Amino acid sequence: MKNKNSKTAAETVKIQQPQKPTRTTYAIFEQIIKLIPPYLIRNLSQKLKVDTRKFSVKSHVCSLILGQLIKCGSLNTICDTLKVHEAEFVRLQGVSIPSRNTFSHANRTRDPLFAEKLYWEVRDAFCNQEPLFAPSTRQEGKLYRLRRNILILDSTVIQLVLNSIDWAKHRRKKAAAKLHMSLNLSNLLPACAITEEAAHHDSTRAKTLTSELKDGDICIADRAYTNAPFLNDLNQRGIFFVMREKSKTLYEVLQESETHHSNVIGDQRIKLTGKDTVDVYNGELRRVKAIVLVDGKEREIVFYTNNMNWSATTVSALYKERWAIEVFF
Repeated sequence: MKNKNSKTAAETVKIQQPQKPTRTTYAIFEQIIKLIPPYLIRNLSQKLKVDTRKFSVKSHVCSLILGQLIKCGSLNTICDTLKVHEAEFVRLQGVSIPSRNTFSHANRTRDPLFAEKLYWEVRDAFCNQEPLFAPSTRQEGKLYRLRRNILILDSTVIQLVLNSIDWAKHRRKKAAAKLHMSLNLSNLLPACAITEEAAHHDSTRAKTLTSELKDGDICIADRAYTNAPFLNDLNQRGIFFVMREKSKTLYEVLQESETHHSNVIGDQRIKLTGKDTVDVYNGELRRVKAIVLVDGKEREIVFYTNNMNWSATTVSALYKERWAIEVFF
């Protein structure tokens, strides 16, 4: 009886041991490419009528992905890298190494809509195959109990070459484009992305970026998006928001609540009284002032939200998650 119990204990210990990762002979790049369902590239190229006589679409996609992975700065670098690793690259079925002229011609003539559609198709395929990959309302820590879809808004400027892209003239001798993006916090994938001339303000595309948000969802953004029409639109749609206060904002304090956390130094209910805001957003706002660690230093930051029930620490924790889109950029 003793030996039998000892054997059972030994078996239990063996079961609890962590499993070793499966060994593979495939390179990391090849493993990434194999995640893309092969029929997607073929079907999209046929649907958009892409000319594939000299350079297959799969070869084009694989070359671009490789350039992103190794942070290539030119077509020459991508083509040279492919030649050096030709043996590994051609292991992928249906791909070939392009010359610089062929690669450049494909980038210039092929519809960029293909890349956009491929991204969303692959994303949807992953969501269907693996439920945990899909946008989830489950968050960690303080945000776990919210169980809502959380979207982060921001934009970034992409430097371009003026001689090649004259439409993106930013300054006299410079060119740039602005990327407006909404990032889903649950899976850290873009929910919407818009690229245009860099001259436009961040908030010009805010309504489009949040068009898919539903009643009860959450929007997080920096002070560039804190304008009365946009906040009013979110509030009317039942969307909660957390945004930083703009300087010189005029308001009237309606009620002040006690704070029970050392990092929270103010929690007020306010009403906007500015000439350009009082008639646009006539509802109440919540103004939370908290001490937040920024670049290793403690700073006082003021947040606006239309949710009156969250704790002040939850509001602060939500805005802290905005840094995820900076890391993405």
